[in-house]
Amino acid sequence: GGLRGGGEGPHPLVGAAGLPFSANGRPLAAGGLRAGPPPASKRQKLNPADAPNPVVFVATKDTRALRKALTHLELRRAARRPNQPLKVKPGLPLRPGGALGPASAPPHPASTSEPIVLED
Repeated sequence: GGLRGGGEGPHPLVGAAGLPFSANGRPLAAGGLRAGPPPASKRQKLNPADAPNPVVFVATKDTRALRKALTHLELRRAARRPNQPLKVKPGLPLRPGGALGPASAPPHPASTSEPIVLED
């Protein structure tokens, strides 16, 4: 018999139902327990900060400079959790030159004169 001795017989790993077991102890036969819905921690959650209607965001020089001051990981974390406040280090300069005043020669003078509207 395959149940009493340790590894004797043609099928050493056979359960009480007569089905062979896989390495993790579950039966190999299909048609057993079906997987139910994923647990709550694995489900995709709706973000309460997302509005159902089109959202208008105005990009200013300050918001662009703030975005450039963030690291890649901070920017990704902020994008994944938009309703959480951002921690910005006060010691970082907002402009590459360190000046907070107007830039000497903006590359596109008309780029921020009108609000940028994003629609889906």
